[in-house]
Amino acid sequence: MRLLRIRGRNLASLQDDFTIDFEAPPLAHAGILAITGPTGAGKSTLLDAVCLALYDALPRSPAASKDQPMEVGLHDGRRVLSHGAGEAEAEIDFIGRDGRRYRANWSVRRARGKATGTLQAAKRVLTDLDADQVVANSKREVGIEIAARIGLDFDQFRRSVLLAQGDFDAFLRATGKERADVLEKITGTNIYSRISIAAFERNKAAQAEIDRIRLQLGEHQPLDETARTEAEATAEAARQALATARARQEVAAETLRRVDRRLALEAARTAAAEALKAARLANDAASPDRDRLARNRAALAARAELAAADAATLGLARARERLGAATTALARAEADHETARTARTGAEAAVGRCRDADAARAPHLAEARRLDEQVGAAAEALAQARRDAEAAAETAAGHQSASDRLAAAIAEAQARETAARTRLAALEATAPPVSDPEAAAETLLERAPLDDELRRLTAGLDDLQARDRADAAETGRLAAIRDAAAARMAELTRAITAAEAEADQAAARALRRRRDRLVQIDHDLDDLSEVMVAAFEAARARDAHAATAEDATQAAAAATAEASRHRTALPVVEARLDEAGRAADLSAAAAEEHAGRLRALLIPGAPCPVCGSTDHPTRAVDDLLARRLEADRTRLADLKAGLAALTTALARAEERARAETRRAADAATARDSSAETLAAATADHEALLTRLADAAAEAGLDALPPLPATEAGHETTDHRPPAARLAGWREAVVDAIEAAEARIAAIDAAATRAAGLRRDHGAATRDRDAAAGTLADLAARRAETGAAIARGEQRRTDLEARIARLDERLAALLDAAHPDWRDSLAADAAGFAALIRRRAAELAEAQATAEAARAEHTRLAPDHAAARVRAETAAEAADRAATHAEDCARSHAALRDSRAALLDGRSVAAVEAEAEAARNAARLALDAALTRLTEAATAHARAMEARTQAEAAVTAAAETSAAADAALEAARAALDMDADTLRAVIAAGAPALDAEARRLDALARSLAEAEATLRARQEDLDRHLADPDTIASGADTALRAVAEAAHAEAAEACAAAETGCRQAEQRLAEDDSRRVAAGRLAAALADARAAADVWAQLNELIGAADGTKFRRFAQSLTLDRLVAGANRHLGELHPRYALRRMEGAEMALEVVDHDMADEARAVHNLSGGERFLVSLALALGLADISAGRGLAIESLFIDEGFGALDPDALAMAISMLERLQATGRRVAVISHVEALKDRIPVQIRVTPRGAGRSGVEVVAG
Repeated sequence: MRLLRIRGRNLASLQDDFTIDFEAPPLAHAGILAITGPTGAGKSTLLDAVCLALYDALPRSPAASKDQPMEVGLHDGRRVLSHGAGEAEAEIDFIGRDGRRYRANWSVRRARGKATGTLQAAKRVLTDLDADQVVANSKREVGIEIAARIGLDFDQFRRSVLLAQGDFDAFLRATGKERADVLEKITGTNIYSRISIAAFERNKAAQAEIDRIRLQLGEHQPLDETARTEAEATAEAARQALATARARQEVAAETLRRVDRRLALEAARTAAAEALKAARLANDAASPDRDRLARNRAALAARAELAAADAATLGLARARERLGAATTALARAEADHETARTARTGAEAAVGRCRDADAARAPHLAEARRLDEQVGAAAEALAQARRDAEAAAETAAGHQSASDRLAAAIAEAQARETAARTRLAALEATAPPVSDPEAAAETLLERAPLDDELRRLTAGLDDLQARDRADAAETGRLAAIRDAAAARMAELTRAITAAEAEADQAAARALRRRRDRLVQIDHDLDDLSEVMVAAFEAARARDAHAATAEDATQAAAAATAEASRHRTALPVVEARLDEAGRAADLSAAAAEEHAGRLRALLIPGAPCPVCGSTDHPTRAVDDLLARRLEADRTRLADLKAGLAALTTALARAEERARAETRRAADAATARDSSAETLAAATADHEALLTRLADAAAEAGLDALPPLPATEAGHETTDHRPPAARLAGWREAVVDAIEAAEARIAAIDAAATRAAGLRRDHGAATRDRDAAAGTLADLAARRAETGAAIARGEQRRTDLEARIARLDERLAALLDAAHPDWRDSLAADAAGFAALIRRRAAELAEAQATAEAARAEHTRLAPDHAAARVRAETAAEAADRAATHAEDCARSHAALRDSRAALLDGRSVAAVEAEAEAARNAARLALDAALTRLTEAATAHARAMEARTQAEAAVTAAAETSAAADAALEAARAALDMDADTLRAVIAAGAPALDAEARRLDALARSLAEAEATLRARQEDLDRHLADPDTIASGADTALRAVAEAAHAEAAEACAAAETGCRQAEQRLAEDDSRRVAAGRLAAALADARAAADVWAQLNELIGAADGTKFRRFAQSLTLDRLVAGANRHLGELHPRYALRRMEGAEMALEVVDHDMADEARAVHNLSGGERFLVSLALALGLADISAGRGLAIESLFIDEGFGALDPDALAMAISMLERLQATGRRVAVISHVEALKDRIPVQIRVTPRGAGRSGVEVVAG
């Protein structure tokens, strides 16, 4: 990571916007730079800005101040918001570990942006500058993305990149786990944690697998021999019972089917009889409808007379409507004409009134125009006077405001000076100043931890001596455990040898293979039994379907012959029907009503208009035609009935032929399918015989009975069930399986016993090795404890001498100002040191405030006197302008009052416009009245003409309607039909009569079809009752309830037999499965135990649930590398000291003091300056490691700490930091030490500007 730019505003004392650009001169080429400024100016706030932008956290934990209450927690980054500010922002640009440029932004605000508003949640945004797009914009996502792009979380960043004020020795003070986390992140060695966890999980899974197999093995215990024999006998008896029950069920089912067929045929015959009866009744009831149809067809001839009468009536009604409308229009035209004459007279009078009003108004308008001109001039003068007065008043107010501001500033400066001098006097009265407050504070901080360190050292020596005594007792106990474990190991070795001799795994594998072959033979026997049953069923089904196909073929041939006879007779009947129809049509034409009406018009002696004859024998002709028409109609009806009967018979014969043909085809298909099934079953039978013979030879089965061979059809001399015919083979196979499994179980038991003994031997070995290892560790630890006790005694002596030297220095610095400094040191050394520094800063601040206020007072006094003179002059000018404006206002008001008395105060233009509008309205009204009068006269003349024409039309329409009604009445009288009936018939038309004729014909056809259906249903019933199988089964007379009860009883018995057989066979199958599963599980258990031993040993070495065992070992090696790198830097900074890893602790550190004969010291016993140098060396070592692992830390920040170094150590530290420039790193040092600032030319200065504000600038010395 490399910083490019820092920007912020309203962060603590840095309230103004500031930007630090590391890519611009002089920072671009500075490998080392200093961040300088007085104490409290805000130097560390720059580091706060970096941490806020990256991690939303502060590297320090400041306490709450009086001005800013505790709205948020101590570690919350929002605490950095400046007092009185409504918002704050921190932003940095940096290069990530992927080489890309990023910008991290952090901001916080109060509600509505006001300083008094509630503090809101902080916002974070991460932007990829190279791609110009936002990477993340929520707090959680930004935190994740920044950690990924930098490679460090906040704590790791604080310990390896940032040595914050008061926290620069964080890596030294960290726990072992915290150090491991930092090193793991920097070096990328987290794979060791995953390996450790994986070893633990694999061992856990292996043990769980063993437990699972044991549990399953307990759940798969097979039956003993006696129970197995009883189960087989039960199964065979159940099979016999099932075969008997199925046969009974088939007989009962066939009987029930024949009874259902008989009942269905009887119901069909009854339904056909009922349908015939209904058809006859419907046909008889239709006779009146046939007579009505003939009369209605004759009525259609009067359609023209009816249409003419309706049209004439409609025309008369419309003529009368037009006459009424013309009369109404004439009355309306006369009223409109009179109204128009009255309107013209009124409009002429209005025009005269407008002329009189214009003459009376003229003098008033002239006077009003004159006054309007005077009022306008007065208004302009008033407006200008008011503008002049306002400008003068504004000028006077400005000068007075400036004078007041200067007076207030002078008063404020005097108050600040008085307050500052009062505070300065109070501070000096509270306690005399310390001669060198910074040196006193540093010495106090160095002296503070030494008493606690001395107490801890003494307590540690007591603990070491107690531990040495406990280790001596533990040594004796562990020696006894080691010897007992060795004796146990010898005993277990002998037992393992004996158990392995019994567990012959080669023989077990051979037995398992033979058992598997025997189990397969048993399954093949089941398949053979099923194939034999399938062959028997297929043969029986084939014969039954063949018989059905033959019967259906014969029935189809008979139906086809009958249909052929009917089809031959059909043309003859159709020809006769056609001839009879033509004759009936001729008779009907001769006798139709129209011809009758023509004959009725003949006059005796006069010629016929058709033929010209004068002889008219109409009566005899009418009688002859009527008799001929009746005879033709009777003959036509008989022929139609015969044709319908013949068509119905033909359709029934063809349908029966098709049905029987389909039944024959279905039976043939079923027969062929059954034959194919029989062939497939025969082939499967042959294949199973061959496979069983080969398998029996491989399994070593001898003296077996012969297997049943295939047989044609289902006829065989051996009527036993297949299971009984295969019983000899099955018994031999089961006996062989049981023998093999017994031997396998014995071998598995021996193997299990051997594995258990090996585990016990391994446990005893581990106990012995653990005891021996612990004894060795105890011996080494006792030696180390003795050496540590000696070192501790020497360290206690040195520490007491150091305490005495520091007390002498503090007495010289503090006895005069703080005679009770020893009590304050004991109570709160850090607080006492902060108090000394704070009082020194307060004295300096009060003095500076007083001097600044005095200088400001002196500067403002002349300006205030000049401003007061300008204000007085401007006030006099404003008074004069106001008096002139009042005079103008009075003149303007007098003119306005005079003008208001004329024309009611209205404008001349408004009055003239009103008069013009009245004149125009009067003229327009007159023009409109004349126009309406002309139009009304024209409309009246047109209405008179329209009424005359309507009266003539009504007269003509009445004559036409009377003639049409007379013609219609003559036609209705001839038909002997009332008017409504005639109108309804003609309205329905010929389609309705045709539909009625079709309905009557359909009734006749339905009667014929019902008669044919009844005959067919009776034939079907007679044929079924004559069937020998029906008579033999008693289905021709049996009640359905009896047959159904017999079938239900047989089905229930069959279901019970099936359940018993299934349960018995299921019990045998489950026992077979348990036998196979038990053998398989025993082998799996042995394999699982062998695999688990490997994982148990690996888990013992490196496994841990949290991955710490292997991880700590790997990180201890990384820590050795870090210590070596840090020692290289420490050798240059302070050759007296060197770091090393504490023996017996994987991640603990201690310091070797070369000046004290390489004495080891705890890191917390170092002084402030020593801790700073060691922490600096560690930070540089971490940077070296990260650069070597691809995590380049190119920026290092050091906040304070240099004040604890003596001049020589300070010079070496600066030289070391300067040499880092060659490696491409940038080091930023935050300090107020003058020597450090003089050595570093490029500086970022933080300068106080008063009122708690500071500014930031970059300078090059």
